[in-house]
Amino acid sequence: MFRPTKIRHYVAFMESRGFGAAEVLAGSLIEPAQLHNPAHLIDFAAYQTVVANMIRLTGKQGIGLEVGKESELTDFGIVGHAMMSSKTGRDALQLWLRYSNALVGMLITLHLEEHEHGAWSLTISEMRPTGFLFNFGVEEILTIAVKIGEALTRQPFAPAAIELSYPAPAHHALYMEYLGCVPRFNTGTTRVRFEAPDLEQPIRGSDEEFNAICLQHCSQILRQIAEDSPLVSRIRSLLLSRIKGLPSLQDLARELCMSDRTLRRRLQAEGHSYQDVINEFRMDLAKEYLATSRMTPKETAYLLGFKDANAFRRAFKAWTGQTIHDFREEVEAHPLQRERPRG
Repeated sequence: MFRPTKIRHYVAFMESRGFGAAEVLAGSLIEPAQLHNPAHLIDFAAYQTVVANMIRLTGKQGIGLEVGKESELTDFGIVGHAMMSSKTGRDALQLWLRYSNALVGMLITLHLEEHEHGAWSLTISEMRPTGFLFNFGVEEILTIAVKIGEALTRQPFAPAAIELSYPAPAHHALYMEYLGCVPRFNTGTTRVRFEAPDLEQPIRGSDEEFNAICLQHCSQILRQIAEDSPLVSRIRSLLLSRIKGLPSLQDLARELCMSDRTLRRRLQAEGHSYQDVINEFRMDLAKEYLATSRMTPKETAYLLGFKDANAFRRAFKAWTGQTIHDFREEVEAHPLQRERPRG
């Protein structure tokens, strides 16, 4: 799920290039007023539609590089303010790793690894199959890292090395312009390495008292999200973290700190059963796997917990009314106009 601040930034970015909010949000089901409601959550499908609109309107597959380059810490709300007031680069980075997915909304996860002589690297991976959005997200986060790193430390912040798991795009020459480094493509792993400055580098805007206030606010927002999100959305978030082993109702109730009976009752109040939620989740994830990867039906069936490919084929036909072959043909014909998955 994504916070409104992220989409507001995209809308402002596109408006500066002559495109109206209605064009940017077209087909996403996002109302402009919702972007000013801090409690509103935007689902993956809506985000996907907005990014696809940005690419279509500008005609630039590498628009993520420009978006990241124009990002400021203030574009990330309270997380940005917390980073600006942190004591060291390490503290700021740890804040981003901890809060960015929940309070900003990101498509990717970051894993920090430290090396000798102050060098460090970030490994970037998908939270779920995202297709063209992974390239966009990587380009955006890399340029954000360079821009914000320089802003926080007042020092040059170009990566020493970049490895990208995907093939070189048509706009690959722009990477040097925006990142100051020529990447290696098709490496199987997406990783960026920095050799300076050291993570212990102090941040000039450090303010311990203000930082404590920001951190308290971050924690309050996280609690509000957990309390206000519909139960089905909370369940789907938990399921996404356990793709290779879907929990039983009893396990899920335990993770949500409630009894089995309470979980059933609250799901019924929202018009769902546990099996409904599981089936919808598996269907949406199956569509993502089949549309954005080259996995075979057998491989997809395994990841989704089916005993064999035939059982998966029957379930997919029951869910969608289409065979897997027909679904993939439709996706190839209309790659950016797929049915929105349930959020």
